[in-house]
Amino acid sequence: MNNSFTLRRARPDEASEITALMLRSKAHWGYSKEFMELCVDTLYMDPKIIESDAVIVAVSDEEGRLLGVQHVIANPPIASLDKLFVDAIAIGSGVGAALYADAVVRAKAAACTRMTVLSDPHAAPFYETRGAIKTGEVASDAIPGRMLPFLEHVF
Repeated sequence: MNNSFTLRRARPDEASEITALMLRSKAHWGYSKEFMELCVDTLYMDPKIIESDAVIVAVSDEEGRLLGVQHVIANPPIASLDKLFVDAIAIGSGVGAALYADAVVRAKAAACTRMTVLSDPHAAPFYETRGAIKTGEVASDAIPGRMLPFLEHVF
């Protein structure tokens, strides 16, 4: 895969493609089919969200393929990283780092002084290497009994 990509706002007509990307990204960690079925509702990208808020995608410069997605919800002074997913074929290519850096910039531009992240356990180290600190755990809304790392990035 070519590592050249561009970040831009998502379009509502890309919602189903974004949903599929998020599911592929989650499946990358080896979760069972049953587990993935429980995640479908949580990993659905509603076109109305794309219409009303800035959802950012990473797009391959060579193929025009979506490689990642990120959505920040800013409610100053706190922002929430609602979504950050990288397609399985692009993990390790710098797409996630670029999307996270953009999320931080956009949160700061919205007058936020910190950003919270509810993370998949496999992704928590990614956020920690970029300055987020684990502050606790939160119950998953998709998987009963599963706890997820809760992190905070203070600017």
